[in-house]
Amino acid sequence: MARLGASGALHHIVVRGTMRSAIFKDDQDKVRFLDRLSHLFENRYKSIHCDEEAYLLVLVRSIRLNPV
Repeated sequence: MARLGASGALHHIVVRGTMRSAIFKDDQDKVRFLDRLSHLFENRYKSIHCDEEAYLLVLVRSIRLNPV
């Protein structure tokens, strides 16, 4: 299924390590991961279109609590 590609649209991108462990050693490691991810999956990932302000507010609260 094609992804919605509206200019300026907000998307929540989800990726986690096993058992929520850290997946990057440092910023350079993160850049390498993102580079490999784009060649491996051809920019396909789970994303949720944030089309309503109410959902965006819930999402921001959820993201803020993720480390907890």
